[in-house]
Amino acid sequence: DKLRDDPGFAYHVSLCSRDPEMMDLIMRPYQKRTDLGSGAMLISAVAAYARWLSDGARTISDEQFLVRTRICSSCPHAVKPGGTVVHRLAAAFGTKQVCGLCGCDIYRKARLPTEKCPDVAFGPEGRWLTGGQGD
Repeated sequence: DKLRDDPGFAYHVSLCSRDPEMMDLIMRPYQKRTDLGSGAMLISAVAAYARWLSDGARTISDEQFLVRTRICSSCPHAVKPGGTVVHRLAAAFGTKQVCGLCGCDIYRKARLPTEKCPDVAFGPEGRWLTGGQGD
């Protein structure tokens, strides 16, 4: 991780931590993108499902789910499903928004306590931990 291995980079991140636009700018090269193929997205989904099952298949509270989905819905990375096979199938089953960073259905991912927002510009836990407002 660049934050751990590069003290200068970590210092600049700390300086910009209260400015979401600056954080997005400096962290953009290190964020995952949805240009993953269907195979990579399926592998990621299976891994998420396995984490969820190994954690007892719990879900978060309705209140926390609403907080997460509001954050996701207002996020600039929330997009309509793309043209991959996985997204076309998801859209056929009702998926209306996916994360532009990881490709996940935001409403399904937001329900799982074992998952986190991939927007590292807001810290290691993404927007969900910070309420979408940075540190």
